[in-house]
Amino acid sequence: MIIIKGQDIHLQREDKSWINPPMNYGMIHDPEGLNLDRCYVYIGPFKKSKEKIQLDADARNYFGNRYEGTAVVVDIPNGSWKQVCNIIQILYKRRGQFEGKYFHMFKKNTQVILSKCGKYYRLEFPDNCVVNWRGFVYP
Repeated sequence: MIIIKGQDIHLQREDKSWINPPMNYGMIHDPEGLNLDRCYVYIGPFKKSKEKIQLDADARNYFGNRYEGTAVVVDIPNGSWKQVCNIIQILYKRRGQFEGKYFHMFKKNTQVILSKCGKYYRLEFPDNCVVNWRGFVYP
């Protein structure tokens, strides 16, 4: 299941400057890698519907048992992605049981590449990444 894990996302470059996508962009992730690579996190626009959905185990763990899931539409581009920079930190707002503002400093000497295609950004983590209900665990 593809999950919108947060909004109001801010990305810090190695030179300490910030990339601030529009506040309504979502942090789009597929924890199991069924539809999208599990070590890619996309940031971009999405459309929320009124259709209620049953959350899978990953989404329930992330949002909590009382969170009401809603279907969304995302349109990840198939075009070529242009590398932008290496990211050292991410800040974002999370909803659900663990609602709040979160940040994660990525491990030093680890490449977390930010790429862009159209309106979408893509964070590319190493193959041994851990992105789960706790958020960004590794790197």
